[in-house]
Amino acid sequence: MTAKEILDTNDLSTPRAEKILNSIYKSSDQLYNFTITLKEYADIYTHHRSDEKEIYSLYQLIEEKKYFLMK
Repeated sequence: MTAKEILDTNDLSTPRAEKILNSIYKSSDQLYNFTITLKEYADIYTHHRSDEKEIYSLYQLIEEKKYFLMK
């Protein structure tokens, strides 16, 4: 929408055109940074994810938690 507004403007040297172009630049930069961060998060999640199932005792886990809370 912002790009269309600048295309509809005949005079690209106006302060309004500068604000529009600046808005496009900032939005693109934020989207780029968000995408990079999202990719890094996905890579970390995928790296640490394991398809192996681990069986553990719920009773033992609760007993350990109680032990550490009492200390």
